[in-house]
Amino acid sequence: MRVTIDIDRKSRRRLRKVYRRLIKLTGKAPKVYLSAFRKGYHLIVSDINISYKESLKMRLKCGDDVKRLYFDMEADGKPRQILWSRKEILFSRSGEYKEGVVERIRI
Repeated sequence: MRVTIDIDRKSRRRLRKVYRRLIKLTGKAPKVYLSAFRKGYHLIVSDINISYKESLKMRLKCGDDVKRLYFDMEADGKPRQILWSRKEILFSRSGEYKEGVVERIRI
């Protein structure tokens, strides 16, 4: 099982807090990425021996995006713990074409 956390704000303080909490809960350091539009962070810890229900509890304790948690709880037979590594939209609010790509970062 893996645990994925989506932080919607680009706050280094929040990132450090969640990073430390994941280490405490899993015993492993998460990989950290900038989100697709660089407005937040994605944290991923892989190969953890926990159940899916335990992963949901862990995500809640780490402050994962509530909409993602709800979607995953309701996703009967659909992919879960989705983090977009690449998003494309046709136009931004200002009318310009915009595309976002994820980058791995160090904290």
